[in-house]
Amino acid sequence: MEEYMEEIRKRVAENGFAIIPVGRDIQSGEQPFSYTVGLEKFIGREVILLGVPPKLSQAFLSDVAKAAKQIRSLEPGVYTGLLEESFPVLMIEAELEQVREKLVFAYALSTEQHDIRALQLVLPDPGRRMPWEPGYNMFGQRLLLNDPDSPETMKTLSELPTHNIEAIVRGPAPDQPIH
Repeated sequence: MEEYMEEIRKRVAENGFAIIPVGRDIQSGEQPFSYTVGLEKFIGREVILLGVPPKLSQAFLSDVAKAAKQIRSLEPGVYTGLLEESFPVLMIEAELEQVREKLVFAYALSTEQHDIRALQLVLPDPGRRMPWEPGYNMFGQRLLLNDPDSPETMKTLSELPTHNIEAIVRGPAPDQPIH
């Protein structure tokens, strides 16, 4: 275990973050998930992705982490251009009670005793539908919210702002005023 912790520390020192994959738990039926360690110092939160196989989730989280480090911010909302130009993803503020037991290594490596907040990366379904849209199929991406299926939650999610990450990273064009 200490060797693995040392490997995580090394990756965080080299890249600013590490990605921790957690396989499917056959006994509990818990889907696989992955999360970042180290992003908290850049954006005040870690990022978690549920229900996606480890290799794929590591690629997605790596892209998200690199963008987050560059812009030094990532807020809840719908993002385009984060993973692929026209591929929208949802970032929601996960409930602390829902992530506390999942972020084991983030807590283990934290130098402070505090709650670690997390954004949940939620992918659209194959039809590019988001959770609040009719026919959305989660494919194991359980929302880490206390009341994820309530109409109020779906309304709140549908009203989140949309961000074009490429425009944020690139900044305004030379002929555009900065507001």
